[in-house]
Order: sequence, then C-alpha cells, then structure tokens
Amino acid sequence: MKLKTQRGDTIEMTQKEIKEKLCIYISGPMTGYKNYNYPKFQKIAAALRAKGYKVLDPASDIPPMLPGGKVISIDELHQMMDNGEISHKEAWRCFLRGDIVAVMTECNAIYNLKNHKASKGARFERTCNARMDYPEFFEGGENDLLSPKELANVYAELRKEEKLNK
Repeated sequence: MKLKTQRGDTIEMTQKEIKEKLCIYISGPMTGYKNYNYPKFQKIAAALRAKGYKVLDPASDIPPMLPGGKVISIDELHQMMDNGEISHKEAWRCFLRGDIVAVMTECNAIYNLKNHKASKGARFERTCNARMDYPEFFEGGENDLLSPKELANVYAELRKEEKLNK
C-alpha cells in the first residue's frame, strides 16, 4: 500500500507492516458535538483495532494534561468543568496538551475523521503529524483503513445508539 504524507512523500508499506509498525492517532472535531463526538471516535477506534491496527483514541486513551504537566483523567477534567473549577477554554487546552504529547511521542500516523478541517485542535494535530512527515489516513478517503462496508457498520451503530439515547 502506498501511504502519503501531508508533505507529499510516499511510503510503501504492506498491511502487515502498517499493523506492526504504526500507532495511529484518531483526529477529528469534538467541540460543539453531542457528547464531544466521543461515540464516533470510540467506534472508529474499535473498528480499526478489530482489524489489528494499533490506535490511540483521544476520547478514551489519552489523559488531559494540566498546566505544569500533571496528568488527570478525562472524567476528572469534565468534573472540573462541571464544577466551574476550570473554563471550557482551559479544559480544551488541557485536552489538546495531552493529545499533542501523544501525537509527538507515541503515534506515527494519523487517521482524520470527516470534518477534521473544521476543528482547531484537529488542524494542529495534523500539522504536528505533517512536521514529523508521518502518513495520514482519511475517513471515507481512498486510503481509508476501513472498507465502505465497515464504515457503514460504524455509522449504523452510531445511529442505533443515538436512537436509544433519545
């Protein structure tokens, strides 16, 4: 498979090599989405993992980082926001701080969800990935690691979950 980097370089890798050598960061919009779009991140991550890919999902796997570098759980940060201890803007910074550390130190590829360009955080994550000259994948794109059928299953699960939560 020919993998492209944002800078235009091509990397030739087999599916086996992708599964063995890449740790893929899922990037996409959260702010303004119901439940911060966590269900979509989690379902895409599960579908990729089911195929044998190593994945880091910021909705579940990457802890936020407070100023000064203290790591806390995602639930703790949401509780701090709910209690008014931290503003939404500062919480966003904590999430992004943790995410960028993961992008730069643990991952060597990025999977861009649809509408990733509408997200300031996703654009920054993609820029970091590009600076490292790592490959990128796009949901629904020609180099998507998930087949159209697998994506359709993810979307069906999301719709089903949404109906149950109404």
